[in-house]
Amino acid sequence: KINILGSGYQSELLKHIPAENIPKEFGGTCTCEGGCENSDAGPWHDPQWARPAKWEKKA
Repeated sequence: KINILGSGYQSELLKHIPAENIPKEFGGTCTCEGGCENSDAGPWHDPQWARPAKWEKKA
């Protein structure tokens, strides 16, 4: 389902995403070093969700 939000999008966004994960320019509190757009933060670093590629050998 897709919801089109107007200028008051921040309250709806904050219902689903914590403010510390939203860049400051979009109404959040995140200020990553070098800018959030250059950050590599994400669930792909969490071992629960990330697994080695099939071609990678176990050490």
